[in-house]
Amino acid sequence: MRSPFSRSTALVVLTLFATLVSSQAAFAGRKVTANGQLVSLSAANRTVTVAVEQGNRQLILRTNERTTIVRNGVPVHFAGLALRDRVSAQYDVASSMLVRLEARGVAVASTRGTFASWDLTTRTLRVASPNGEKSFLVAPTTLVLRNGRVIDIQRRQPLAPQGCCEPRS
Repeated sequence: MRSPFSRSTALVVLTLFATLVSSQAAFAGRKVTANGQLVSLSAANRTVTVAVEQGNRQLILRTNERTTIVRNGVPVHFAGLALRDRVSAQYDVASSMLVRLEARGVAVASTRGTFASWDLTTRTLRVASPNGEKSFLVAPTTLVLRNGRVIDIQRRQPLAPQGCCEPRS
């Protein structure tokens, strides 16, 4: 039985495939730097999302044990990063693997724990942490994360037990 593809069609397909493979190989190991703002952190996936200054786009970059992370000139672990930091991210184009992340931002006070209570009248958030219960006075600039997402407790978005709270002022 004769194939529905002619030899010339097969040659075109093979040429396109070879071009695709060679173009990916050209990007392998190529490192570029993007500047922007840190808009998301996923400790579970070990990824950071950067809103890039140029081009109105977001990059999701992966990290591993070889990724160098520096915040305000000091080497830190992944947990030492803060949302809204200005960042310069050097990464491998082909793998989206972060090689070096330099972050700059205000000093932050944070804690991880279980949501205890929220008092709208006094604007006080209480968190039960391994080191005991902590209270935070919530200002308009306070950033609270629950399950990795920013929530607006000023607008009474739901906080539930088992939530992870990281107040930032």
